[in-house]
Formats: sequence, C-alpha cells, structure tokens
Amino acid sequence: MAPNVHALLPGIAEPFPGLRPFESDEEAIFRGRQKQADELLRRLAGHRFLAVVGTSGSGKSSLVKAGLLPALDRGYLAGTTSRWRIAVMRPGMAPIDNLSDALRGSGAQQASIEGANAATLRSSSLGLVETVRDAKLAEGESLLVVADQFEELFRYYRRMTAVDGGGEAAQFVQLLLTAARRPDAPVYVVLTMRSDFLGDCAQFPGLPEALSESQYLIPRLTREQRRQAIVEPLRLFGATMTPQLVEQLLNDSGDESADPAVGARYRGGAPDPLPVLQHALMRTYSEWKSLAQEKTAGPIDLPQYRDAGRMEAAIDQHAERLFTEELGDEGRRWVERIFRCLTTTELGRPVRRPTQLADLYNIVAAKDGDKEKIDAVLNLLRQRENSFVQLYRDGSVDISHESLIWKWKRLSGWVADEAASAELYRDLVKDASGKATWGEPKLSAALAVRKNNVWNADWAKQYSDGRFQDVEAFLSRSQKAARNQLWLRWFAVAAAVAVMILAVVAYYSRLAMLQKVKELGTVQIAQRSLASEQAALKEKLNGLNAAMGATQADRDRIAKDKSDLERQLSVSQQDSQKLLAQAQQSSMNLLVRMEALESQLAAAQRDRDGAVKSRQDADAKSAQLARSLETAQGDRDPARTYRLRIEVSGFAPAERTLTVLVGQMATVDVTMQLSVKARQDAEAKSAQPAKDPEGVPAKSTTALPPVGENVGVPAAKPTNDRPTRVTGSKDGLVYVWIPPGAFTMGCSPGDNECRDDERPSHVEKIANGFYMGQTEVTQAAWNKVKRENPSHFKGDQLPVENADWNQAAGYCKEIGGRLPTEKEWEYAARAGTTVSRYGALDAVAWHQGNSGNRTHSVGLKEANAFGLYDMLGNVWEWTDAKSGTKKMKVARGGSWDSSTRIVRASSSGGLPTTSRVANVGLRCVEVLR
Repeated sequence: MAPNVHALLPGIAEPFPGLRPFESDEEAIFRGRQKQADELLRRLAGHRFLAVVGTSGSGKSSLVKAGLLPALDRGYLAGTTSRWRIAVMRPGMAPIDNLSDALRGSGAQQASIEGANAATLRSSSLGLVETVRDAKLAEGESLLVVADQFEELFRYYRRMTAVDGGGEAAQFVQLLLTAARRPDAPVYVVLTMRSDFLGDCAQFPGLPEALSESQYLIPRLTREQRRQAIVEPLRLFGATMTPQLVEQLLNDSGDESADPAVGARYRGGAPDPLPVLQHALMRTYSEWKSLAQEKTAGPIDLPQYRDAGRMEAAIDQHAERLFTEELGDEGRRWVERIFRCLTTTELGRPVRRPTQLADLYNIVAAKDGDKEKIDAVLNLLRQRENSFVQLYRDGSVDISHESLIWKWKRLSGWVADEAASAELYRDLVKDASGKATWGEPKLSAALAVRKNNVWNADWAKQYSDGRFQDVEAFLSRSQKAARNQLWLRWFAVAAAVAVMILAVVAYYSRLAMLQKVKELGTVQIAQRSLASEQAALKEKLNGLNAAMGATQADRDRIAKDKSDLERQLSVSQQDSQKLLAQAQQSSMNLLVRMEALESQLAAAQRDRDGAVKSRQDADAKSAQLARSLETAQGDRDPARTYRLRIEVSGFAPAERTLTVLVGQMATVDVTMQLSVKARQDAEAKSAQPAKDPEGVPAKSTTALPPVGENVGVPAAKPTNDRPTRVTGSKDGLVYVWIPPGAFTMGCSPGDNECRDDERPSHVEKIANGFYMGQTEVTQAAWNKVKRENPSHFKGDQLPVENADWNQAAGYCKEIGGRLPTEKEWEYAARAGTTVSRYGALDAVAWHQGNSGNRTHSVGLKEANAFGLYDMLGNVWEWTDAKSGTKKMKVARGGSWDSSTRIVRASSSGGLPTTSRVANVGLRCVEVLR
C-alpha cells in the first residue's frame, strides 16, 4: 500500500521536481546544499551585488530560490532585517518591462511596489533607486532583485543592437549596478548566469568589475552531498531506497560529470548532471508508486530504476513515450513546432529561447481553433509528472532545462534542423538586397525549408527583423532565373544534339559523294572503251569499202558484213549517249549535294562559335568565383567562403556541359575538313582520269571506306540520352548519372596510410554507367518510404543511420534501386582523381576532428567532380560487397567519429549484416524515374 505522502509535507506532491528548478516553497526537499546557501549569505552580507555562476545544470536557480530566499526570510543575513520585498524576474526579450512587472506584482516572489513603472526605470540609471524611494519602504525593510537566467540579456542585446544600439540592455544593467552601489537605497541584487557566458559581460561597462568583486562559482556536489539529495527527500515521504540503488545512482551521476567525452560536446564545460539525476529519481519514484499500488510497498530498488531508463536514457525514454503514445499526429506536429520555437543555437551553443505565448501562436502558424490544441499540448508538457516546459506569470513559455536538449535525441535533431534553417534564412536576408539570384543547390534547399517547415514573418523575425517580404521576392526572382537557366541548358543540349546530327549527315553525305565520284569514273572508262570499239569498227568498214571490186559473191558477203558493222556501230553510239547522259546527271546531283552540305556545315560552324562563346563566358565566371573564394579564405570569412563554395560546386555541371559541347565542336571541325578534302579529291579525279603505262585508259582502283567507317577520326561514342540528374519518385532525393570508365582501385599513389587490405592497387573498369544518390539517404527521404526512423541523431536533413544492412538493402530495393558494389562506390568517390581524397579533408568530410561527435546535415561539405556530397565522412555507407563471410558486409567512406586515416577513398570496413550503429548509413544506386 502506498504511503500517504501529503500527510508529512502538505503542498508538495513529489520528493523530486524533475528537470525544473526547485521553488522557494520546496526548501524541505532541497537537500545537500546547506553549505552553499550559507556561503551565498556570507558574500551577500559583504556586497549588495552577487553573481551566482555555474555550468548548465549546476543548480543556480534552485540554490537561490530554495536555499537563499528562505534563509533571508528567517533573518539569516548578518546586519539586516528579515523583512524583505523580493522581486524575481528574468530578462527575456523585454528586461525593463519584466523588472517593472516583478516590482509591481503582488504574488509570490514579487515586491508589491504599486508605483513601479517602466517609464521611471527608463528615465535614468537611478530609475530603480527612485522607484524604491517613492515606495517608502518600512524602516529596516529591504528590496532583493533576483535576475534569474541573466544570460537571456545577451540574446536580447544581440537582437536589438540594430534597433536601439543595445541601449535598453545597457540601461537594465546600469539600473541594477547603480541601485546595488547606492548607500541610501536598501537594494540587493542577485543574478544567476551560465559560466560559458562570462565573456559576454564585457559588453556592459561596470559589469565585469562587479562580477570580479562578488561572484560565486557553484562547485559540484560531493558524493556525500549527492547522497543527501537522493535519500533525505524520500524519508520525508515515508519511502526508502535500497543501498545498492543509492550506490548505483551515485556512480552514474559521478561518472557522467567526470567523463571528458561528455564535456567535449558542450561549450563552457560539461553540464552538471543534477537535473538529469532529479528527473531519473522522479521517474524511478513514479515507477515505484505504480508498483506499490498493486502490492505491499518495499524499498525503491534497481528494477524500478532500470524501468525508468537509468540516468542515461530516462529523459529520452520519458519524452519519447509521451511523444509517441500520448499524442496523435497533429499533437506531434505541434510539439515539434513548439520546441523549435523554444530552443535555438547561439555561437554553437544549444540554448533555450523563452517566448511569449502570444508570439508562440504566431510563430508556429496557429490558425483559428489551433490555439486550444496548442494549449492542450503545453498543459501536457508542463504537468508535474512531465515538467518539460514552464509557463511564467509574464506569459512566457520556456523549456524546463537545457538538459532536455542534450538528452532527448529527437529534440537535438530539431535544434540542429532549426539552426540550419536559421542560417539559410540569414543568408537569404544578406543576398535579398542584391541583384544576383540563387541557383542550385542553395535554391532547392531554401525552397525545401519553406515547404517543409514553419515559414512566416513571425518565424523570420526571430532571426532578422522586417526583411521577410524582401526574402520572398528574392526567392521568386531566383525561381524565375532558375527556370530561365534551365531553358538555356536545354537549348544548349538541343544545340549539341543538332550539331551531332549535322556531323553525321555530313559524314554520310561524304560517303555518298565519294560513291558518285566512283560511278562517274566508271562511266568515263566505259565511254573511252566504246570510243575505242567504234574506231576499230570504222577501220573494218573502210577496208570493206576498198574491197568492193571483187566477185558478186564477195560483194554480197562484204555488204552483209558492212550492214552488221553499221548496226553494231549504231548500238555502240546509243550506249555511249546513254552513259554520257547518266554521267551528266550524276555530276549535277553531286553539285546539288555539295551545295546542301556546304549550307549545313555553315550552320554547324555558327553553332560551334556560339558554344565556344558560352564556354568563354563560363570560364570567366568560374575564374571570378575562384578569385572570390580565394579572397574570402584569405580574409578568414567562413560564411562567405561557404557560400562561394556552394556557387562553385553548383557551377561545375554547366562547365562540364560546355566542355562536352566544345569537344563535339572539335569533332565537327574534323568532319568538315575531311568533307572539303573529299570534295577536292573528287573534283581532281573527275578532271584527270588515270591511264595505264601503255596509254590505255585504266579502270578506277580508288579504295572507298566501308559504310560507317570514319577515316582518320576515332569512331564517335554513341550519345547518351540520359539526364545528368533525376529525382527519385518515392524518396524525393536527387540521383546523379555516373558515366562508365576505368580507374585504379585500392591504395592511392603516395598514400602512406594504406592498410594491407588496400593493396595491391589494380585497374578496374565500369562497363555501364549508373545513377547514384547525390547525398546519403536523409531521414526525410527514409520517412517517406519506411515507417520507422531508426536513427540515433534526429533531423530531416541528417543522414539516416543505425540501420542494419538488410534494412538498407530493403530501402534501396523499395525505391527501385540497390546498394552499390564496392567497385562502383570507389569509382564514384574518386570521380576521376587518383589521390586518397577528392579535396582537402575538412572541406569535404565530417570526421573525428571537426564533427563535434555527431552527424551533420547532408550537402554542407564540398562535392566531388561527379557532384556527389559526403562520399567521405559523416556516416559509413553500406555496400553490396561481402567481407569474409556471408554475414559480413563492407562499408566505405568513414564517418563522423573516424580518425583521418580512415576517411580516405580506398579505406573500408567489415560489419555484421545485423549491426545497427549510429555511424553507418547508406546511399543507393540505379534509381530511375
């Protein structure tokens, strides 16, 4: 039977608050921090200004609210009274207004100063002092202002710099510093701040000096203090915990805080595990309560801790259960939008972003009737047993703690996606005022963000004020320019096809011309032969005429012979006339053919000149981009360098197309030259017939090439009518055509990092071209085809991982493709290069040295010559090749956690087909529309 928890502590329902901070009325369950609370009192007695600083999760807010404030109420601050007016506030996006509300409010942790107003506070740096004087506090009464989550002020300062030069943020700081220094104003100031924001304090005059005088850096709890925080709240609720579970919790919380690998993931030092510990305790206690309702309650033990997910996975397991089991499709959509609104990334740091509820409605694109649905989702998230978000008196909504970002894998993916969308939008804002437009691949990325994510003026205001309409107009211009460019590319292709057709026509016309020349030569030979026969007949006839004086019988015989000869001569003359007519007709046809060919070749020459001009323009543009890229790199401007690299990579396909056209023009040039030479030869042969040594006209012995053979020119390869890029109909990914060819597989020349299994290198041939995914399969593409996303790191544009070989092969088969062979993969990765990497390591790959121990959105690094991204690093890619046994398959390319030695074109690894790890993904080939 469960104990009566309300009997001992009325108003406190649970011994552990979870992710949210302790409040001032929860002092009874706030254990293990007494020495730290005493130190705050000592320092505040010496200085009326105190900064409580610590890493994220170190318990800054809890220490002030549940440790310092109750002690002040009891009069424990030396030299002062126990009569306090306390105003607890957060700067948010309106620091002076929020301070005014906290001073004027009459609720808990509000000062109840009726005359407090923002106008007085803004009037001068003495605004807070004047407000306190006008309030006429009772004798011995003091005001304590607690500026919780003070780092929010730096976000406000950066956002408002372009509006007011950061004036309101500076005024807020001066109000606090001035009031704490004035001896005639009983004002104390305590602020809480993450230690990784200490450097930002230098932006405000006087603030670094104040922190140097009175700052308390919260130490980590000792093992004994953590034991008190675990065990003592349970005793107040009549519950106990087994010693083995206590020791396990102490070990788990100590291991996480001491692990240097954990600290490497976060700026400002590793987060303190206290919020994570509190949440694990809350979930373990909840599991125990459920069990205690069914049978006699015993001590809380390891089985309940394991069911809660332990410290490592308690938050992720709890959040996933709520997300998948307690919300429908529409609710899950609102949860993603809400958390993307409430979190952001600043200077590489994932942080929370408190937002006014009214603004949140607009940012997440809530329509009529949606606000009630959003409220229902928020109420579920903020329930005591969940404690994922908090709603404050000023109407702002915030996540309970940043630990939720780090421990809930799905939320980590959303934060990364939002950061990518924000960066892309900022790039759009920068370029929107110029005349240039965006091309591929940046335009497609922007249109995908606009289509798949929240995209409205209120969302855009989070990253840049007042430019949303300019960005929309810029995207429209870019789309129109892209369509025009597409038409130009199609025209270029059509021109290339036309030139090739003309070349073929010219070639076969030359064959026909040479055949006619041969026929003409044959006719001339036949004419000469008939003329010779006619001369012989005439000589015989003259001889017969001379013999006419013989006998009558002789005369009759001679007359008969004469008649026969005359008849033969007549037939011969008729044949000669026919041959002459045929020769004349053949000559006329030959002249007509030559004139048509000359016209076609002239048109081909004009097309060639146009293509050469396009190539020259393309070379000039490429050179300009290269110079700009070199300048950006020299100026150490990473943002500009990133944009120029995308432009250069997007320009490469057009440059390759023009290179092909110029090559085709060269073929036409050769064909034109041969055709002209053939015409000259034909004219020479028809004008000067050859004779044999005895002077008798000889038969032509000219050797004509067989039909289909191009003399002096290598046989042209058949044209390929496949498009260079296609879009998969099922997964929406872009697939790039990889042409056939040969390459050297294995260890690259001069590569000293090769292993034995990469040697010896050998020549391989790719007989047939194939389509290959331009990027690794993304989670957005996977979700279109498969029901469940197995990835460890979540995000639509992150590569899918944690899928075994059978799942990967099944995906490729389902979209109409397959996994690449090992030979196809290396051929595509090298893209015509012979070195170990197709570019500088950090420019082309995410690896152990630059990944931050996670995957990254595809397509952010430079592409290879085929236009393929992330062939090296980010995630290993399954292939269809066996490694040793049937149960082992080869993966290629290395990943985000691979050393530089692994991230090479020839490197490979073998994995069991059932392996599911967070650094192995996939890329498909032979996907056709």
